[in-house]
Amino acid sequence: MIEADSGSINAQGGLTSAGEFLVLYYWDGNSDLVTDVDYIVWGDKVEAVDKSGIRIDGPDADSDSSIYTNNIAISNQEVSPTHIFTTSAQRIHFDEGTQTT
Repeated sequence: MIEADSGSINAQGGLTSAGEFLVLYYWDGNSDLVTDVDYIVWGDKVEAVDKSGIRIDGPDADSDSSIYTNNIAISNQEVSPTHIFTTSAQRIHFDEGTQTT
């Protein structure tokens, strides 16, 4: 696992189903920032992430940092309940039907 911000997962590179978040990122390998493709928080908000305003200078050739756009504030993020082995969590948001595949 790669952290979006230094120290953000505190070397906890695994999932235990006990209140966590999972983010699917895309990174082109060159730019300063990753792009969130999808994000889910379950169990509690202790590990929730809001990258709003964080600046990072990545591996690109310049020394200019880039700033993440605003995320949903942690206080407004919804938590999916923890699930058991015989169930699955699914997120359905009816406003997303027009996204480009």
